[in-house]
Amino acid sequence: MKPDFLNLKLKGIFPISTEIGWLTYIPLADSCFMADEQDLLAIDDMIKTDSLKGSKYDEVITPLIDESLNHCFPKSSVSRLSNMSIFPTWNCNFSCTYCYASQAHIKASMPLDIALAAIDYFFMHGKGDISLQLLGGGEPFIEWDIVEKISSYARERELLTGRKLTLSIATNGSILTEKIISDILRYDIRISFSFEILEDIQDKQRGSYKKVHENLRKLIEIGMGDRIFVRTVITPLSVSRMEEMVDIVLKEYPSVSGVIAEPVMGIDNFVSVDEYMNFCTLFYKNFSKARTKALLKGLNFTSMILRNMDFSIDKSCEGDFCVTPDGNISICHRLASPKSNANNSHYCYGKIKDGIVCIDEENYSKLVGPSVIEREECKFCFAKFNCGGGCIARNLNETSQSKKAFCMLTQNLLKDELIRRYKLAIS
Repeated sequence: MKPDFLNLKLKGIFPISTEIGWLTYIPLADSCFMADEQDLLAIDDMIKTDSLKGSKYDEVITPLIDESLNHCFPKSSVSRLSNMSIFPTWNCNFSCTYCYASQAHIKASMPLDIALAAIDYFFMHGKGDISLQLLGGGEPFIEWDIVEKISSYARERELLTGRKLTLSIATNGSILTEKIISDILRYDIRISFSFEILEDIQDKQRGSYKKVHENLRKLIEIGMGDRIFVRTVITPLSVSRMEEMVDIVLKEYPSVSGVIAEPVMGIDNFVSVDEYMNFCTLFYKNFSKARTKALLKGLNFTSMILRNMDFSIDKSCEGDFCVTPDGNISICHRLASPKSNANNSHYCYGKIKDGIVCIDEENYSKLVGPSVIEREECKFCFAKFNCGGGCIARNLNETSQSKKAFCMLTQNLLKDELIRRYKLAIS
């Protein structure tokens, strides 16, 4: 039976059992090293008996404990946000089987004055460099005229304020014109291509494989691959075929910036919790193989689960400044759909009307939720300061049992990434 090291963990030091020994991870001190089990047991006992001071471990371990315990996370506030997203339209030409906004696909688009008021507000009140995402509550390319005006205005605000702007757009990839290509280059827009890569999976879950494939190939052939990330949603149909995806990307789309493989969200996509738990196990096994293969060949095959490996966080995210076509400001783009029973205005904390932006900071704080430090179920988890307690939207779409399965998936992927990085550091 492996020791639990509960006293070390309470001080922010997390020994992790690996095939190469005990990898000791101190996330809030940005430190990681290998340690002998007997030394760790001795330190754990000294912490319990308050006898660490003056011991042979004192000089190394005490500063790490102090740094961990004295780490302060900033208080969540709308004024601290640096990411905003805008839904140009609810309209969509696809009917994806797992879409979070499937019940909102109506021919309604954002009045331009709402978008401009949101951009003005965020450039005035947001923090630091700004990331503006044009997302798909529908398909943004359907309303390219609106997208172009939003992009132009945002770049103007960047010049006026001197605040660096990263501009990106999510698309299903089925619509592409010379005008769109020209504007993407003109406004330096990064592209998230929602695409299942495998022809049969794309046609079953999203449709229009040939059109999307040809559009992606065209952008690559004219030298735009480095501004494209392919985002694929992994479902039970594709979970065992991620290595195949890597092969296809390397062959057909070799210059893209990378691939984000994201496990499908929502327990309602599965027949039972047992099926979901099996899916998480298969995702871990097959993603790990695909990522290893891809990295060896220079392809960044990753997942949003790994996005916070370079940061220490106490919440999965600080929430979103997500502006919908009707002027609501939602905590998350996945919770902004107006017609779903689970996703509605209860997840909004602001409103834009007549050019005026009104924010309810108290409701924002409630929606963001508690710090991971306050979550009892996360108390002894080594991954908690990279996971932050889990995605706001995913937590709302999971049962307690399925959440445990996803937590185990998260822990396994983060553990593998820690080991990979440690081996790189010492090689």
